Amino acid sequence: MNLRKHIFLIVFFINFFGLLSGLDPLKKITQYTSNTWKAERGLPDNTVLAIAQDRSGYLWLGTAEGLVRFDGVTFSIFNSTNTAEFREHFVNNLYVDRGGILWIATRSGKLLSLEKGKFKNHFLAPMVVSIWQNCLAEDIQGNLWIGTSDGLFYRPPGSNQLFKKCLLFPSIKIVCIATDRSGRLLISTANKDLYRLEKERLIRILSAVDQLNSDISIIMQARNGCLWLGTEGGLYSYQDGRLSHYRFKLGLTASIMSLIEDHDGNLWAGSEGGLYRWNQGTFQFLGTDQYGGSNFVCSLYEDAEGSLWVGTVDGGLTQIRDEKITTLTGHEGLNGEVFRSLHGDDAGALWVGGYGGYLNRYRNGRVENFSLPARFRREAIWSFYFRPGYVFSRLIGTSPASWWRQLRLFAGYFR
Repeated sequence: MNLRKHIFLIVFFINFFGLLSGLDPLKKITQYTSNTWKAERGLPDNTVLAIAQDRSGYLWLGTAEGLVRFDGVTFSIFNSTNTAEFREHFVNNLYVDRGGILWIATRSGKLLSLEKGKFKNHFLAPMVVSIWQNCLAEDIQGNLWIGTSDGLFYRPPGSNQLFKKCLLFPSIKIVCIATDRSGRLLISTANKDLYRLEKERLIRILSAVDQLNSDISIIMQARNGCLWLGTEGGLYSYQDGRLSHYRFKLGLTASIMSLIEDHDGNLWAGSEGGLYRWNQGTFQFLGTDQYGGSNFVCSLYEDAEGSLWVGTVDGGLTQIRDEKITTLTGHEGLNGEVFRSLHGDDAGALWVGGYGGYLNRYRNGRVENFSLPARFRREAIWSFYFRPGYVFSRLIGTSPASWWRQLRLFAGYFR
């Protein structure tokens, strides 16, 4: 292994106002810190289909092997082997309602709740044979809604209320549901239709001329009012009566599995081909070489501290967070592999030098590269000295013999 290729530069920025929270949208996607858990670190199953956080701070995971609780150190699993209420292991929906109850739905149409440490089964209807992902939501009135293969069901507010069938959808398959910024229910059906439920009336959102290439599998409304729609045929946005289709690069497959807008305004899209962030009009890609998970991203969740949790198929669980540490690598434009010198100038820029005569300047969130004259490119930059308008670099040859006899001084002017 060439260890030089794995050496990177870490720059420390001191924050005098306490710990950072959220994910700074001014940073590149590769500059966040990540931590991944898989089976070798105790995760009971490497496929994480749903994520939620309860009021106590526990993170709950829906996996193919059951429900998992994570306290930040250890994982605990609940399934039919240790919990009588579980009749199926494949948990694909999780939701914590405003009363603090955790709701759990499975692929075969089973619904459970966890309240005050006790699990309970809830009956929907005999014809319910499946529940797709993203099919649990709570509206502004406190009704809990669940979309199924046999239509739409809801539970009015109150701890002892039973689930009722919504007669507006007698037997149409519900693909996904969500709520908009006003707390109204949004419903995607198997006919590529999208509805809003308002005052017991269904309002069709897309017009007859708005053509989707497949059913909507995930809905999210951003704070600017834009509706983002994930489908097997890619990502769409709908705003001011206009439907737009987004095409990706970097080999992303079409199917969008999850969407979330964090509290810093970043839009995150998880797909069968990786994780993307929409920022300032472009999508940035975060690959497995940067966060260690899997490119099949099927669930996203932002916790109370602003960390983004990423659930994948066969790639485990990843936490992406912002830190006081900003990482600069080749992804951010840094030239070189081994660095020997750092210097902060009076203008607030950071100068970075190393083997190969590489000279970099980091300022205003950007890395700039400068080329030394050809005769110096086999040298190593060991130190800097500044005077107004000029940077002086102490260079030492890379030959192992007589390093100090090869000491040179290079003065350059860089705007």
